[in-house]
Amino acid sequence: MQKDALVQCIVQAVLLGFQTGSDCNLVSQLRNLKCNGGTAMRDAIVLGTSLLLEMRKFHIDRGMPNIWNFLHIVITDGEDTSSKSSQQQLQAVMGMVGQNIPPQLLKTIYIGVDLGYNSQAERELRQLASYGGQGAELKSITLDQMDQLFSRIVLSLRQRVSVQSLNISTNNASFGMTRIQTRPELNVQINRYLILLTIDVSGSMDGQRHNKVVNAVNQITGTLGPEDLVCGIVFNTDCKLLSKLNVQQWNREYYASQQQQTKSQPQIQQQYQRPQQKQVPVTDKSCCCVIF
Repeated sequence: MQKDALVQCIVQAVLLGFQTGSDCNLVSQLRNLKCNGGTAMRDAIVLGTSLLLEMRKFHIDRGMPNIWNFLHIVITDGEDTSSKSSQQQLQAVMGMVGQNIPPQLLKTIYIGVDLGYNSQAERELRQLASYGGQGAELKSITLDQMDQLFSRIVLSLRQRVSVQSLNISTNNASFGMTRIQTRPELNVQINRYLILLTIDVSGSMDGQRHNKVVNAVNQITGTLGPEDLVCGIVFNTDCKLLSKLNVQQWNREYYASQQQQTKSQPQIQQQYQRPQQKQVPVTDKSCCCVIF
């Protein structure tokens, strides 16, 4: 019975856009993507969070509420420039996560790459991390630190090292002993992971930054087992599920929109409109474990 419910949960996840750890092609899809456009980060986070909530509800309905640990990683190098979702809408969705997914089952990591003097971008990311409560944190890094950060994340998916020291003193001497224990950082009884990667593919991420992200995703997916699940969401001016995305179509749609924009620019009196992007549903209800 439990095995049947597990299979149903995996099938449902695949229908939503997740891939199993043993059959994952996120890395190859990312390599074929071209970085361009603006940054609709809030829209992408709302879309991804909605997926997590839907999976959580499905797990509960099947009587398996603690079947997976959830890990959500958001990677960007700048502030939001293109989202339709407001900060208030995003906060409401994150509140729903806090109500429905226990903090010991969910970790959210916001990674700001080369933010430098972009204080607006860092303020935005800190605000987003605050919406996630104790299960969310911001990592502001340079591009050179990305490999090291993801190595630590991969390590901590499976275990955490805790060190305990004991000092014993006598009249003549002192002795020190150290005990090292390893244990999973998330729920100890759960060894399956449902991982959501929300990745910035705007124009500023082109080149070395995108290559580093691809390598980081490769580190993550390379550790997954057949019952682990992973999903990628990419965002620039728009946001889409990477696992359901035809990469050539993504690139064609962007360049077509740019050509349309160029044609409309000489017509001063014609109001400019961005290419229509998918509206992410947001409910009105109030609505996310430390990895290392």
